[in-house]
Amino acid sequence: MNNKLWLVAIFCLGCTSLVYAEQKQLAATQATLIKANNNEWRLEAKQTQLPRLLDEISAKTGTKVHYSVLPEAAVDTICVGATAAQLLQCLLGNSVNMAFHYAEVENANGAKVNQPQEIWILGSSLVRPLQAQCVPVSQALDSVDNGKADLTEQWLKQAKAKDAKQRAQAIAELVNADPAFDVKVRATLQKALSDSQPQVRAQAISAWATREGELAASEQLRQALSDSNNEVRLMAIDYIEQDTVLLQQASQDIDPTLRGLAEKKLELLSKQ
Repeated sequence: MNNKLWLVAIFCLGCTSLVYAEQKQLAATQATLIKANNNEWRLEAKQTQLPRLLDEISAKTGTKVHYSVLPEAAVDTICVGATAAQLLQCLLGNSVNMAFHYAEVENANGAKVNQPQEIWILGSSLVRPLQAQCVPVSQALDSVDNGKADLTEQWLKQAKAKDAKQRAQAIAELVNADPAFDVKVRATLQKALSDSQPQVRAQAISAWATREGELAASEQLRQALSDSNNEVRLMAIDYIEQDTVLLQQASQDIDPTLRGLAEKKLELLSKQ
């Protein structure tokens, strides 16, 4: 075999390897959503990103699902539920908070019932940092290390990325930034509060309220309640727990779902 034939053979082997690798990767990532005979939805996923699963649930069930920032990790799951809300609760966990917009529809028996037509996943219930746990003193002293500083620098840099998803992810990560970078982190979050993209603004109000607390973040929350984007306003309402003035402002929102959420929070406060 001459040199040209050897090159052709090597090239073909390389193509075969690439095709095999792509097929193997596709096989490793699977997601199916089907309706069983009992009218329940069955979702099966293997190493699939959450946005893809939520978009699939939205498309198949006819219930529009809104979200801002989701956990990055791929998931393996089997979920069964009669509604999109049940599937989401199974997929995201019982602690996830959701807001619903209901509409009157006709069921299979011809009766009119109220069913969720839109669901908002409250980002704060997914991105709030885990509660601090007790650790040995020796470990606590080592907690502020070079690794955390390097990560903080990385997220500060990514917060300036052109891609909005990358900026939003960076803002989420800065919630747990190295305290030594506090000035830079605060400046980055303040800038993100007025980002051109709503998903970044939503994550910024979440990060700011988490770091500063509801009382200290009241002005930023008030401004977010006037944002043109529903998800940003929803994120702000999600973080208001005690401020009745802000909740009363939110209860006048143009969106009925957001008004309802604010009214429910006011009702709970009145019973305390």
